[in-house]
Amino acid sequence: MAFWQMRRSFIGNHLINTTVNSDDRYIEYLSQVIGLVLREPSQRANEIAIATANEARRSQEIWRKLSTMNASQAKELADRIDFMHLTQIADYLNTSQRGAIFTGLHAGDYLLALLKLRSRLTTPRNIYVLRRKAASDLETRVFSHFDDTDIPIKVVRHGDNKTLSVVRALRKGHFVTALFDLPGSFGKAAEFQFLDHAMQMVTGPSELAVMGRADLVPFTSNFYNGQSSASFEQPIRATTVEHTAQKLCDVGSNYIYRNPEQWQHWFHVPEMLGAGQ
Repeated sequence: MAFWQMRRSFIGNHLINTTVNSDDRYIEYLSQVIGLVLREPSQRANEIAIATANEARRSQEIWRKLSTMNASQAKELADRIDFMHLTQIADYLNTSQRGAIFTGLHAGDYLLALLKLRSRLTTPRNIYVLRRKAASDLETRVFSHFDDTDIPIKVVRHGDNKTLSVVRALRKGHFVTALFDLPGSFGKAAEFQFLDHAMQMVTGPSELAVMGRADLVPFTSNFYNGQSSASFEQPIRATTVEHTAQKLCDVGSNYIYRNPEQWQHWFHVPEMLGAGQ
């Protein structure tokens, strides 16, 4: 399976050949990236690379499963997650008048975690989901499990020029879902400390929080030994974009240091480091 077309990338002073046209070469590529960023020996970096590639495939399979399930089956799957602090966060969201942005990493069962959170929301609000991918039947079927009359899902595509509409919605107390572990090709980015390196990270979630006077609600998710778990971090009251985005990067870094095998976006790290630019 061809994961990437030919590209040569720089990571610091290290030249990596990212000509990836097989699973083995993809693992080798990930292993080099992980070894350089985490300063892990090659054997450990390779173990992490294999695990994170498997996690990405498992995540894709979760999307596929949800697309074939009915509502009760999807709810049953999401309810299997052991979700710490869910009751407290749901109570806060259901009683707060402020808008909120659910944000996190592409890691563990993040989609099922969001679905379980959605099932605990009771106050009529809209949920805006920020997506770059083009609309698809799979997406429509999956997001149907989040949607209902009182809390409808509204997908906003990157490039739709609907930022002001989302900001106004946040100021009215509605919700947004936007993950933050993305490079500049996904939107406006700036340099922050991430995994002890200066990296270009998207600022969209933080900008929306500041402009929309909304709270950021970070969450993390894991899948170990057949069991999914998730946990909320302390909600972040947005101040400046720079300060708020760095707080998110700190949350992400702390999580990845503890669970490097769970993060599915290692392949974006060369771009985050400005490789090849």
